[in-house]
Amino acid sequence: MRNPRLQILLLFLTIGSLSYGQPPLQSAPPISDSALIALWDASTANLADTLLGHKIQQAIIHRIALSHKAITPLPTLRGMRDLHSPDSLLRIITWAHSTAEGEWCYMGILAHQVGGSTVALFPLHDARLPVGRGLIDEQLFTEERTPSNWLGASYYALVPFTWHAQQSYLLLGVAGATELVTRRVVESLQFDKNGAPHFGIPCLMYQRKQFGRMLWSHGRRVAMTLHPIDDGRRILIDHLSPSRPEFSGMPQFYGPDFSQDVLELSPAGYWVYQFDQEVAAPKPPVSDSISKK
Repeated sequence: MRNPRLQILLLFLTIGSLSYGQPPLQSAPPISDSALIALWDASTANLADTLLGHKIQQAIIHRIALSHKAITPLPTLRGMRDLHSPDSLLRIITWAHSTAEGEWCYMGILAHQVGGSTVALFPLHDARLPVGRGLIDEQLFTEERTPSNWLGASYYALVPFTWHAQQSYLLLGVAGATELVTRRVVESLQFDKNGAPHFGIPCLMYQRKQFGRMLWSHGRRVAMTLHPIDDGRRILIDHLSPSRPEFSGMPQFYGPDFSQDVLELSPAGYWVYQFDQEVAAPKPPVSDSISKK
């Protein structure tokens, strides 16, 4: 007897691919929950198959496009991060695939509700910047990026704020890992007057310097706290140090040193880095698990 879920998956794979920017295929109905779950399960069984990841990306984009709503219901897919803003105007979906190099390739979808029945959809394409030994190129802190060269990450927190009189967002997530090192990110996002998204707006202040994002690398075996507190007015950050002085500059030996810093939202809309802050009863750190298994 044939596996009915496999039949659903094979049927979907024969449907012509949808690409962002093309008119929706009116003859193609949105993918059903069961078909999407079957596709996700097949991808989970082979995390290195990015072709299935692209099929998932296209299927979700098509389903949201046909509904005209950014917050279109989707089935629960284990390992997929699905965030939306409190006003339901922004949704960002992210997930990861393993690579032959022992790292992770990220995929995502940005959905922006720009009118009552109009939603702008942007597939996110990972620039695939390797984690390697965990050393971070300082240029990444100031580069502005678009969905076509996105600094891939799996986001677990979204914080709305206003910067230069425009709605903006902070995104917190895991931005890659190896067997030895995990990389974390605080990313910024804003839409321009034409509705195009831009990652890395210079809204972060660190010792009087402006940055568009911040990144940290630490040992894979330890957890790092990086999450919003105080109703999203501050971001709590574990301060990292090497386990021994001789390991300085080797991120695989870095971990929390029992002190904590914060990014604090200023009245001008900038997030200002503050060292050595006392925070009562912090939440447990978010897991850095990025596997869908």
